[in-house]
Amino acid sequence: MDWNKSKSILIIAFIIVNIFLLIVIFDDELISNNYEAVDKSFIEDVVSDLKQKNINVLCEIPLETHSLPLLEIDYKILEPENKIIKNFLGNNIEAEENKYIYKNESGETLEIKNNKLLIYEKRKPKKLNQGEQVNIDEQEMYNILKDKNISLDEYEKSFEYKCDDTCCIMFTKKYSKFNIENAYIKVYFDSQGLYKLEIQEIEEIRSNGGNINVTCASEALLRLFIDDNIRDKNITNIQLCYYTKKVEDWDKVATINADPTWKVEFDDGTYEYLIEKD
Repeated sequence: MDWNKSKSILIIAFIIVNIFLLIVIFDDELISNNYEAVDKSFIEDVVSDLKQKNINVLCEIPLETHSLPLLEIDYKILEPENKIIKNFLGNNIEAEENKYIYKNESGETLEIKNNKLLIYEKRKPKKLNQGEQVNIDEQEMYNILKDKNISLDEYEKSFEYKCDDTCCIMFTKKYSKFNIENAYIKVYFDSQGLYKLEIQEIEEIRSNGGNINVTCASEALLRLFIDDNIRDKNITNIQLCYYTKKVEDWDKVATINADPTWKVEFDDGTYEYLIEKD
């Protein structure tokens, strides 16, 4: 075999491969740069359109695109069992309006709503007097959660909002790096500390089939423009999460399909899920 000829063939092949790689890299960069230019121009148009309804974007609009799985989620179904009721209210319990609302001698109440949501109210919220502030006592919060056998191990703080007299902190369960908005623990504070808990838990999360391409954030924001009920708002955060809206006979639903959904938070403490309209 002619070694010099073989070496020449290998060198030529190596040069061809490198030229091919350079072309691929150049094309990718060209496509990326063109995409960014189009995307930024589109974002400017979206921001301008929203301003027509006095909706102001005060945060960065995410540029990344996502391909994510749909999720199938099983709720933790709650029944008015003595174990649950005693865990929150202790002994000497009496039923209120129906078998899903209970009260103890101290005035604490427990409500099981739609067979999924647990609402514990230690007391009614107090209005702030002049000079008072909302008392976010985290140690009290952790002590009460521990006393009620509630763990935050699989939850992360996802939202906090203070209004005139109260504050709400929301902890949300995670799938990968995304919040599952239908699984949460909400803690409410007033000037005297914690006064209410809302808990909605899930039992199991399963990936439901292959991935889907998620609408980019800028395109999803246009849903605010066509929604007649939303105007005069300041957007402070935009994030991707998993969410499903309530449906008819929600109290009978045990399993849901959760979709990747953009969530928009406003400076007045409200938020909106940018889901496809039926």
